[in-house]
Amino acid sequence: MSKRRWIQTIGGTGDPELGNARVAVTFVVVSLLILLAPHSLQAKSWKDELIGKITAVYVPTDRSMWDLENIKAGGTVLVMTQDGALGSLSTDARYYGSDIKDGKISTEGAPMGRNSSILKKGQRVVLTSVKIIDYQGSDVLRLFFLTADTFQRVEGGNTATRRYKGSLDYFFPGGYLAKADFAEIKKVINGIVVAESEYKDAGPATVSLGMSPEQVEGVLGKPSKVIELGAKKIFVYSDIKVTFMDGKVTDVQ
Repeated sequence: MSKRRWIQTIGGTGDPELGNARVAVTFVVVSLLILLAPHSLQAKSWKDELIGKITAVYVPTDRSMWDLENIKAGGTVLVMTQDGALGSLSTDARYYGSDIKDGKISTEGAPMGRNSSILKKGQRVVLTSVKIIDYQGSDVLRLFFLTADTFQRVEGGNTATRRYKGSLDYFFPGGYLAKADFAEIKKVINGIVVAESEYKDAGPATVSLGMSPEQVEGVLGKPSKVIELGAKKIFVYSDIKVTFMDGKVTDVQ
């Protein structure tokens, strides 16, 4: 291709000088776009970076496009560490998420129906995707999940095998996620779901006779109330009472 022909292709004219002028303008415009592009993308890049860190630790499953009940392969199996997350049938067009605020699950206002189920502590799930959204001044980290286990349901007189889907919406103060340390974000996530391998390694929360108050707190956390009766001490939790005598567990109720 001749030089003149190349100019005509770029400049769209048979006039070489006009073609050169247009090439120069095009070069300036492209240069400006290159210079400005990083700045325009920078405001959003932290979300992609954070999502990348999350999905590297909690790998989403490869879900079938044609069969929403089918988990094709892969994905980190997670375990619910609390009761209360709301699941909707995976085949439903709609679903209702669960809000996570101050480390607690809330499904207030979400309608419960025949196609809904409240997931229990120990329920196994896998992630299908992760999003970060701005909602009324808050940063919301949204983890979409699908139950790893299936459930038997009676539908139309027949027994069907189904999974449940939903989302965990972690609420943070506006602007927090852009600057937060990932270890802190992971700690918040693990307050509701944790990798199955970590859940197993942690083992069940067990209190044994002879334990010290410090050991009990390591298993159950801080008690809601402590009763001091001389050599006798009682730790009161929402569903359990632990009695110590001379600094050792003597009874659990």
